[in-house]
Amino acid sequence: MIVVLYAIFTGKGRRGSRRSPCANSGTPIFDYMYIPNEHHTIRIHGVVGAIEGILHTDREFRMIALSRPAVFLTMVLVLFAVVFGCSKAKIDGSTDESMRSSLEIVKRGLSTEERARFDQAIAVLARGELDGKTGSEVIAEGERIIQERKQNEQNDALSEIADLEQRRAAAEKDRPELEKFEVLSSRFYRQWTGDTFQPIIELRVMNGTAHTVTKAHFIGILWNMEETLPWVREPFNHEIKGGLSRGAEASWILPQSVTSTWGTIGTPENVIFTSLVELLAGENGETLFSTQMFTKQDEIRLRKLKQQQGS
Repeated sequence: MIVVLYAIFTGKGRRGSRRSPCANSGTPIFDYMYIPNEHHTIRIHGVVGAIEGILHTDREFRMIALSRPAVFLTMVLVLFAVVFGCSKAKIDGSTDESMRSSLEIVKRGLSTEERARFDQAIAVLARGELDGKTGSEVIAEGERIIQERKQNEQNDALSEIADLEQRRAAAEKDRPELEKFEVLSSRFYRQWTGDTFQPIIELRVMNGTAHTVTKAHFIGILWNMEETLPWVREPFNHEIKGGLSRGAEASWILPQSVTSTWGTIGTPENVIFTSLVELLAGENGETLFSTQMFTKQDEIRLRKLKQQQGS
């Protein structure tokens, strides 16, 4: 079957239009004039401009003896114009209702893959950043911000890794000196005082460093022999009156607060108590050696960050 369309420049007939479903795109799909005579004359404007460069240079053109494939091509071009019009629709943030409806319209003109990216983009953009943008502009701006955030997070992570590694190196440097302050024996128990059980730590130490030590910080560890992980790991410290000179030994009985962790735990059987030196202070209170700048939590944090960065 041959469909004959013959466009004319003048004449009387029925006028009409077909508008895009994109409510705020502002451009009709096409306007037409239909004159019911033996030639079935039609005048077409608007979206046909998408193909007018092929058929004619003017806004009005002639299509003579178009076959079914040509009609199909025209329909495809009209459909393209509908989609293209939706893709160029813009977000209207003037009111809540216009924002909601325009977001739906803009999203409707996107592909499935673009819709997912669009949803991610609007999650990171403020309302004012959405107003007046097309779908592609929203996606581009959202992905720029997401990428910028990722880069900032990576830079922060690398900076934190460098800081933690520096602190770990400093702790490792001081560890051999701390080991020279030997804990010869250690004991933890609870002693009844008449109204409560007083937690007590007993230590015997020897100062093998080259300095007089006036304060020592320790980590006390209670091990249950039936378990592989420490039962309790808590800090405690002792200020040494007069200091402990180089090569000297001392024995201390150190009562702990009944409200501390040491005061709230029991003393089950089959436990072993050990003490590790974490910090030593000199005659003027200055820190001589320390591993406190790199804790167990810091070690876990460093491992996690390096895993996230693939290093």
